[in-house]
Amino acid sequence: MVLARAGSGRGLWHTSRGRWRDWWLTEWAGERGVERESAETPLEFSDDLKSNWPEIEAELGELTDAFLKARYSEEQFT
Repeated sequence: MVLARAGSGRGLWHTSRGRWRDWWLTEWAGERGVERESAETPLEFSDDLKSNWPEIEAELGELTDAFLKARYSEEQFT
């Protein structure tokens, strides 16, 4: 199983590509029986995913970290 790595950048979240990545992971997990709860934080959702797919735990961690940086950081990334 392979997950594409997320790019980084403050503007990422605000692009259609950034929203697509968030939607894609949520959709991918949902199709496999792991739904994201409406009040669930990205870190909580990541923990749910990791417990279901421990073989890709590192990739899920990287993807979650990239999402958090892109969504919440005030830094500019290139």
